[in-house]
Amino acid sequence: MSHRPRVSIHLFEASLNLGPDAPWRLSEVGDPVYDGEGRSRVAVELELVPGRALHCPECGAAAPRYDARWREWRHTDIFEHQCWVRAEAPRVQCAQHGVRQVAMPWAEPRVAHSLKFEAQVIGLLLDLPLSRVAERTGLSWPAINGVLERAVRRGLARRNCGEAYPVLAVDEVAFRKRHRYFTVVTDPVGGRALYVAEGRRKQALAGFYATLSRAQRQAIRAVSMDMWQACIQATLEAVPGARRKIAFDRFHVSKRLNAALNQALRAHLWGIVNAVVLKVSNGPAESMNSRIKMVKVRSRGFRSAERFGQAILFHLGGLALYPAPCRKPATHTEC
Repeated sequence: MSHRPRVSIHLFEASLNLGPDAPWRLSEVGDPVYDGEGRSRVAVELELVPGRALHCPECGAAAPRYDARWREWRHTDIFEHQCWVRAEAPRVQCAQHGVRQVAMPWAEPRVAHSLKFEAQVIGLLLDLPLSRVAERTGLSWPAINGVLERAVRRGLARRNCGEAYPVLAVDEVAFRKRHRYFTVVTDPVGGRALYVAEGRRKQALAGFYATLSRAQRQAIRAVSMDMWQACIQATLEAVPGARRKIAFDRFHVSKRLNAALNQALRAHLWGIVNAVVLKVSNGPAESMNSRIKMVKVRSRGFRSAERFGQAILFHLGGLALYPAPCRKPATHTEC
C-alpha cells in the first residue's frame, strides 16, 4: 500500500502565501523517503508558471528573468513526514536596481525554511526549552537562535515608536558570574521588558533614552531605580525635569540605610522623597528580574550575552513575534 500523502493543492499553496497571480504553482508531491533512523521526508516541488510576471523586490516593477537556481525550504510537516519545498528561485534584471533575487512569498531571504514553519518554531520556543525545540524540530541550535533573533527584530520593528511610557522601572540582572550585568528597562503598566543592554554603565541606560523622541521623554512621569549613580546620571541628562521624577526604590533605600544611615539620607534624600510623592517603587523591575531568572533556568544558560538579551525580549518583551502573511510577491517586503 502506498504511503504517499495526499495534499490539497489550494490549501498547500495558501500555506505558502501563493495567491492566484503568483509566479509559482504546485507541480509534484514526491513519495516519502525514509532514513536509517525511521525519519521520513516528502519533497514538494513548485514550478514557475510560464508567462507570469516576475518583479523586482526593491521597487515592485515587472522585470525580465535573468537566471534561476533550485533551492529547498523546510515547511510544516505533512502528517508525520517532514516537508521540504523545492522550487526555482529566479533573479530578475531590473532597469533601476540591476540583478535582484525575486522575493519568495513563503520565506525570508537567506532563510532555509518557510514562514509557516518559523511561526511553528516560535510557538514551541515560547513554551519549551531550546533543547526540546531542537529535539522536536530537528533544527540545529544556530538555526533556532536565528528564528529567535528574527522574531525579536520583527517585534521591535512593529512596536509603536510613538508610545508613551509614563512610568519606568530600571534594574540590572546578572548574566554570568564575575560581575557581568544587563540593564533592563521595564514598563510596570504593561509588565514588559522594553529595553535590554549589556553592562551597567551610563551608556547602557542612555541607549534606551536615545530611542525615545523628545515628546516621549517629556511624557515620562516617574523612573524608579536603585541608587546606582550611572543610572541616575543617564536619566538626569535625558529626561526633562528628572530631578523631580527619579524615585529610589525603598528596598535599596533600606539596604543603604542599614549600611550608612546618615550618608545615604544626605546624598539621596531627594529621590527618597520622590518615591513617596510619586507613589512608585521598583517592585515591577524586581518582578521582571525574577522572570528573567526563570528564562535563564529554563534555557539552561546562554552561549553569549547577545543571545541572553534577545531571549529576554523574546519571552518578556510583549512583542508581535510571528511572521505576517505575505500574499503579494510583487510587494513582498515585511516578510
